[in-house]
Amino acid sequence: WILFESTLFLEMKAAVIGGSGETGKCLVKALIEDPAYTEILLIGRRALPELNHDKTRQLVVNVDAIYEETVVQLAGYDVGFNAMGIGKPSKASKEELTRIDYTVPLEFARACKEAGLTQFVVLTAAGAKADAKECWVTGTSAAGGLYQGLKGRLEKACTDLGFAHVNIFRPGMLVGNANTPGLAEWIGTKVSGLVPQKYKEIHIRDLGWAMKESCKNVEGAAQTRIWEGGEIAKAFPMPN
Repeated sequence: WILFESTLFLEMKAAVIGGSGETGKCLVKALIEDPAYTEILLIGRRALPELNHDKTRQLVVNVDAIYEETVVQLAGYDVGFNAMGIGKPSKASKEELTRIDYTVPLEFARACKEAGLTQFVVLTAAGAKADAKECWVTGTSAAGGLYQGLKGRLEKACTDLGFAHVNIFRPGMLVGNANTPGLAEWIGTKVSGLVPQKYKEIHIRDLGWAMKESCKNVEGAAQTRIWEGGEIAKAFPMPN
């Protein structure tokens, strides 16, 4: 146990997939800076030299065999983070989108549960809905039923694995993300007051912070908690 900012926290070891993405990098940097996290295992298809640190350990794997290649390595860790996803889903095939946004993250979650991790944090998206229907008009875009359905089914599957605690993050528009067009980001911030709460924008730095904060003080919390849009930064305010 350690005392941090006048609060007693249990020290934790975290495992992360998707650390190469922009939100993933913000998450990893937040974990590194937080004394409550003593070790961070970065799992991916390539090493990330820019995230080398005394607290990080990197494991390069074949992501299509992520369960087999990580289940033993994950022993002794406490929380798994999934920040994996295709940055521009509209440019992906249905097969690739399914593989990266559903199959690989779920296999990682399975490995985490088998290895004894008690918490799992999964990044999905606004509009995630397990029973969303595919539509040929929207195809693989983030506004389409295929994308939203994969995200929703991933949420359900991770919850059904039986972790003690699952935190699901459904951000709206991501500010600070290269995959968000500059014009869309500018318009989004200007009309934020007219946007429904669950679609409100959030900076990727704030999202990474919120994801790592969600694993603290979970005693008595619901088994599954869903954080959407504008409520994310309010629930986990990042200090100035």
